[in-house]
Amino acid sequence: MTFKRSVCLATFAATLFSSTPALSQEAEICTDDHVAIMSTANKLFDAIEFHDPDIIRPYLLEGGQMTIAMTALDGSEEIRRSSFAEWMEQLPGLPEGARETMSNARVLIDANMAAVWGDYVFYMGDDISHCGTNHLSLVRDDGVWKVAHTAFTFRRSDCEG
Repeated sequence: MTFKRSVCLATFAATLFSSTPALSQEAEICTDDHVAIMSTANKLFDAIEFHDPDIIRPYLLEGGQMTIAMTALDGSEEIRRSSFAEWMEQLPGLPEGARETMSNARVLIDANMAAVWGDYVFYMGDDISHCGTNHLSLVRDDGVWKVAHTAFTFRRSDCEG
């Protein structure tokens, strides 16, 4: 059995589907799936910016989780996990000006499974709070691309906006 795999750099999807241009890249031809996947990713960033879990709730797979690989300024490392439900409870309490942008995003698709990988910067107003690499695992559920898991690195040094 062979699988058709496709790769596309994230492109115009951010500006088409998000109020915030969270994802940007030089244009490449993308499929409808690429656009739908990046639209789902952008809803995650919109939920952060607008402190509104209802923006992303329909696009999170029930029971999904987040894994954070944190590196402190002293170099110590820690792995943290939380459910999507726990994360969504925190959104309304985010400070004004909290927002996340993602660059150099790549989309990989194989049948009903996809991944988005890219660099991110998290801002508090005009100041950079932290940065790292995002990885979103998505599945197509009843025709809708949903985030099943997200993992990201978290550091407060070597961040460029």
